[in-house]
Amino acid sequence: MGCLFSKTNSDKMDLEDNEEQEFSWDKRKKVDPNDFIIDKLVGETTVRLPGTADGQQFMIMNCKDSSIYIYNHLNTITIDKCTNCKIFLGPTKGSVFLRDCENCQCVIACQQFRTRDCKKIDTFLHCDTQPIIESSVKMRFGCFQYYYKQLAGQFRGAGISPFNTNWSNIHDFTPVPEEENWSLLPQNAKAEDYVPLPTTDEVKEMNLSLEISKSVVPLSIGNKNKPGSEECLVALFWCDGIDEIVLEFLNKARDGGFNLIQTKEVKIQPSEVPNLFGQNPKYEDASKRGDIIGIEFCGESTVQNVRKLVDEFSGRAVIFVSNSPEDGATDVEKFFNFADIQMAV
Repeated sequence: MGCLFSKTNSDKMDLEDNEEQEFSWDKRKKVDPNDFIIDKLVGETTVRLPGTADGQQFMIMNCKDSSIYIYNHLNTITIDKCTNCKIFLGPTKGSVFLRDCENCQCVIACQQFRTRDCKKIDTFLHCDTQPIIESSVKMRFGCFQYYYKQLAGQFRGAGISPFNTNWSNIHDFTPVPEEENWSLLPQNAKAEDYVPLPTTDEVKEMNLSLEISKSVVPLSIGNKNKPGSEECLVALFWCDGIDEIVLEFLNKARDGGFNLIQTKEVKIQPSEVPNLFGQNPKYEDASKRGDIIGIEFCGESTVQNVRKLVDEFSGRAVIFVSNSPEDGATDVEKFFNFADIQMAV
């Protein structure tokens, strides 16, 4: 007869199983919030490589005369009390908020952009929504230009389309009568002259580039710089490889001297297609596959020249293009008004 308090083999196995059991939450990597704070840098350069801060909230504060490069897609980021700094931020899913900063140069891609109590900030910006400045002066903006091999994936990881260009559509929350608190950077401004690429060995394998032809975001000149009055709308409907097709199309357009004003990516229901593109079953069917990327060109003989370029790509995607200069302005207004309303919902 065994002892009343002795353990059977089965009991011992159950005990061992319980001791060795590991839960999924035990396996998660513990995150230290201090790893995502950059504070009190003076005269230094710091680089956060891809994959080291993806999806995190980040803070940069009290930095001076420093260069800061965060090559990750982020959740939100605040930049407080920084002076004479050069800052690159990877695609940010939420907001980028600058407060009490002065004389900084930035390259930023984000869902929302806002400044308060800032002075002399130059920003090469990509923003899904309308950027807002508040109690800020001498602010200048240009179009985001950048490339590294992980950047396109980071845009999608952050839920940001590289084709939603609002960088020049600034809302000044505290305007001053007869004064401009913001302006656009010169059209020939280059990001490398404001935020040079880092030269540390750790970034060599990223294939960093500021060449316009490589940029994940197409270079646009913005609504305030329209040359001439003839406008043309091009809309490319989703298909496999659409991002690469659009960028190739826009590079050829730039090489041809076309003036790219703005782009937008938006979902359009088949029932809404006729109002924007006319009655055409081809467009209605194509709209069911995914988003549509609209492009505005402007300049002399724009419609005629753009239509010739579209012919070169007609076998690779379903493409709408304005029929005439008379139609162009109406097409542009209808599409981009629709896109702005959809994005505000």
